[in-house]
Amino acid sequence: MEPFFSQALLQQPIRDIYLIYFEEEPKKDSSSPCQLIIAFQEDNHLLVVEDAYDGDHIDIRLSPSLQLESLLTEATESTVWKPYKTVPTDAIGVLLTGQITQLLYAKDKSEFIMNGNLLQGSQRFYTGLKLNCGQNCLTVFNNGVGLFVGVNSPLMPPFEATYTWFAIG
Repeated sequence: MEPFFSQALLQQPIRDIYLIYFEEEPKKDSSSPCQLIIAFQEDNHLLVVEDAYDGDHIDIRLSPSLQLESLLTEATESTVWKPYKTVPTDAIGVLLTGQITQLLYAKDKSEFIMNGNLLQGSQRFYTGLKLNCGQNCLTVFNNGVGLFVGVNSPLMPPFEATYTWFAIG
């Protein structure tokens, strides 16, 4: 099992969702934040997803929920990063109070062929993340300029032949 996944996150109600942007004034429902933070009502962890800054991958980790204030303070005090707390009327807001029923993550295959060349996949970072919450699905991947964060979106990380999806729950 991947280190950021905890069976305890399954069935946990989502309390808050924060999007951190490289913008002066974050716009709700913008699809290119540099960081996504999900806080749970009954768990003492945060699910943190960040742009891996290589144009292809994301970094995913569990952090103690006690770090939420410091993460938000760091973003607020920054001259570059600006946090946005999701509200129920935002597109992503439909996930608030929803429970994660399944986690899916994608990782590069160890080797794959692209344009006739044999390439080595990155085993350090992730290609994509999906959180199924009832009838809603949050999809996160690197879109080349930040994170793509979409709810019930048909979009997937590009180059499907280079990665594999794994499911928890």
